[in-house]
Amino acid sequence: MKITPTLAVFDSYNVHSRTELSLQINGFKSELKLSESNTIAYMPLINSHDHLVGNWYPRAADHRPYLNSHIWVEDMKDAAPYKERDIFWLNKGFHDLTLDNGFKMAQMGAYKNLFSGCAVVQDHIPTQSNKYYDGMPIEVIRHYGQYHSMTLGNWWGGMSAEEELQQSSGRYPFIMHLGEGLDENTRDEFRQAMERGLIRENTILIHGISLVKHELDEIVQHDATICWCPFSNDFLIGKSMDIDYAIKAGVNIIIGTDSSMSGSINMFEELAFIRTHYPHIPMNRIYDMVTVKAAQALHLNIDWRLSEQTPHILLTDMSADDPFENLALLKPENIKLMIYHGKPLYGDAKFFEIIGLSKSNYSIVSTKAGEKFVIGNPLALNHEIDSYLGYHKDFPYLPF
Repeated sequence: MKITPTLAVFDSYNVHSRTELSLQINGFKSELKLSESNTIAYMPLINSHDHLVGNWYPRAADHRPYLNSHIWVEDMKDAAPYKERDIFWLNKGFHDLTLDNGFKMAQMGAYKNLFSGCAVVQDHIPTQSNKYYDGMPIEVIRHYGQYHSMTLGNWWGGMSAEEELQQSSGRYPFIMHLGEGLDENTRDEFRQAMERGLIRENTILIHGISLVKHELDEIVQHDATICWCPFSNDFLIGKSMDIDYAIKAGVNIIIGTDSSMSGSINMFEELAFIRTHYPHIPMNRIYDMVTVKAAQALHLNIDWRLSEQTPHILLTDMSADDPFENLALLKPENIKLMIYHGKPLYGDAKFFEIIGLSKSNYSIVSTKAGEKFVIGNPLALNHEIDSYLGYHKDFPYLPF
């Protein structure tokens, strides 16, 4: 089944207020017409940095702030949430996450993203088999080169940084953590990356807290990208990158949540955090970072702008007159309908019957705003985790 929403009102903002909408199902118009004063249409959001198997809760950081994330990685392994998660995952490593409940744990992370309007997420782990990506409820980027960091190397699997970069060959992004800290060790990572020729047009650097102005200028000169994860940076390190200079210098900036072991609950909380702590940055610029700029940096080859007929749409409640300010107020229950590549992913239960979705592919969940349909069955997945633990485990990014 393919759904093509047709917007009756189109403007240049890349969002729509007071939306009028009709749907075409396999080329035939349905009876559904939505015309409400409290609805906004966006493109679905893109989370440019997450670790799907890391989306446990609460956060695991008993001795923060940390001088760098490498100290936190070791500290995390002794934290109660990490040990609790591994009762379910069994933690056999990152080589093949379709084994040992790793896939189910990653699916839970994918639902974290789906319920916050993200139809696409970059899962920063060693690349997996097609089985892993094909079984996700949203698109998990499958073509990329990756390296954990200059300091820890590719400890979780994969080739050397140079080999990963060469394999991506400019066709796909090459992604690595860099400068996630305040000490000399992390401050030296950019120099090392430059000397090894790792800063290229397709390079995405995650975090960049330690980067100074002349290094940000060099990133601009090399047309590289920085993925900003301010919630995680503030929580673990107590500082984020110099976002004001990065914007002024013209750095291509995209946004990620990091995992909920260290970062925000979901993309909605990330956007709310940015609005609160960086109120001088216009929210329309932030919206670009989670849509158009992210699509370009991740080489999605999709024009991430709304058109009058689009196979991708995110319809939400209107809680603020300004559609961009509205982004910082959204909760999972505020999503009315999300469609990606013509496939409905999540929305009000009324659409389930109107569109004619298959009960074998979707489930119904109860939220604060009433019943919603969702692709797959995250409630059953939650129950399975409960059975392993022997008690109910609450994940705050699930809306039920």
